[in-house]
Amino acid sequence: MASPIADASAAAGTGPGRPAPTISVHKDRFDGRVCKCSGFSDSRSADVADFGARIAELLAEFRASSPPARGVWVEVPSDFLMGAMHLRRQGFRIHHADDSAVTLTAWLPDETKDPNLLPDFAHTYCGVGALVVRGPGGHGRASDDPAAAEVLVVRERWAADAEKRFKFPGGAVDRGERLCDAVVREAREETGIVASFVRVVAMEHFTSVRGGNSDLYVACLCEPADPLQEPEADPLEIAEARWMPVAAVLADPRVYPMNKELLRAALADLSAAALPGGAAAGMVCEPRSIRPDPARRAFTYDHYVPSRVARASGREAVESTSWRWGVFAIGAAVGVAAMVASGLALRSLPSNAGAVSHSR
Repeated sequence: MASPIADASAAAGTGPGRPAPTISVHKDRFDGRVCKCSGFSDSRSADVADFGARIAELLAEFRASSPPARGVWVEVPSDFLMGAMHLRRQGFRIHHADDSAVTLTAWLPDETKDPNLLPDFAHTYCGVGALVVRGPGGHGRASDDPAAAEVLVVRERWAADAEKRFKFPGGAVDRGERLCDAVVREAREETGIVASFVRVVAMEHFTSVRGGNSDLYVACLCEPADPLQEPEADPLEIAEARWMPVAAVLADPRVYPMNKELLRAALADLSAAALPGGAAAGMVCEPRSIRPDPARRAFTYDHYVPSRVARASGREAVESTSWRWGVFAIGAAVGVAAMVASGLALRSLPSNAGAVSHSR
């Protein structure tokens, strides 16, 4: 966990009722410096000079430290853009921005000898698809006869091809949200169906989806809490929601081809593994939340491992509300992608990958 090493005040220009502008400095776990500025404003011309002087002092201090600091992050409030412009003139690069702040970075070593290793801003969207399955007509378990099962499908209200296409409920994983929670939320929001996450079935990875970013889409097998519950389409997003027999989904030209492939993967798992209470576990992925090492207590590590591995090791899910950030590993490939997308969080900075509509 980062710990404060400085709290410098630029006191000039302060007045009654106005706190002194400050720059608090923390070390991140890579021995970089994270500077958070507060109290500065474009409306006070003296703040720019105060800010520039203090930044110069801090950079000199960082270079003189042992070992010398390499990466520097400076978060400037959005109502002090003059400060951001000053940093740009000093060679800082804009890393990311939101309504509250602009974050800039600098790499202090000579890049020709010590290449800049600061990560880019989050570049991968993460979405989920809910394969909610039930027995025919809501009777029995889907695993009793997978070929006769029914799956929950929706037709989007605003998609360009909405009149033609059915898909599984789903959407973007919110910032800081666990993948297994996101898929349950999306199913409930779009259809009203209360479901529980069972396991990961498959994953799709798309590149250059929006703004040059990639898109990681994870299909999850889910089980309805009440198999007899009928869906109610969210009027804001969904034009139609219904249970559809598996055979009809696979034969219907209105269903996205990728969704059919995902359903086939789920059916193969149902045949071999079954839902909870059914036969022996298959080779799709179930979650195991594990305790992080002391240096990473701010995170939750949800490892999605093959079901047989999870159950053979006596799967024990550690549920804790004290670890709120999710890093999701679905085998090695997904783990790497998710860690890259969460790079800023691992460096004691927030990330905001934005939102994307996952229509498959």
